[in-house]
Amino acid sequence: LDKETFDKLQRIFNRLCDLTDILGDDYDLDCLKDLVEADKENRVISKNDLMGVVRLIVDESVEEYWKIIEEETGIKRERLIHLAKADKEERCVVLPCKVGESVWEVLDVCNFPGDCHETQTCKGCEYREIFKEKLAFSLYMISRNGKLEPPYYASEKEAESALEKMKEGK
Repeated sequence: LDKETFDKLQRIFNRLCDLTDILGDDYDLDCLKDLVEADKENRVISKNDLMGVVRLIVDESVEEYWKIIEEETGIKRERLIHLAKADKEERCVVLPCKVGESVWEVLDVCNFPGDCHETQTCKGCEYREIFKEKLAFSLYMISRNGKLEPPYYASEKEAESALEKMKEGK
């Protein structure tokens, strides 16, 4: 080999080594060739351009998603975002039912005229009355943790079960 050819081969070898350092040993050089040809034919877009296209696609998808949610729930996006923020900040309570709907209260009442001094430990004299009563749900019935708790029950079945347990002394 003459000096000029050797230097040329040396430069090519060095450039290939640089490429290998950048691309790694397992990189497919045919892929690189295809990429170079595509770039020459203006069929390659830059990462920034690609990210712009991706953002447009994502934005359109998000818009479609919001439209579907609004159609399905009947609730506007702003309201849903407001509710999500309130929930995240633990300011949101899901009520067991709508205000005014029926709930049940289980009562243990002593009808003794005067004070028998046994009300807290009464096991069932003739003046003791245990019963359930249907009421309209109101916010005062919710406990501090935001739930409907005894003596209030969301269904008559739950109230019946609690009533039976009280009558059995449990």
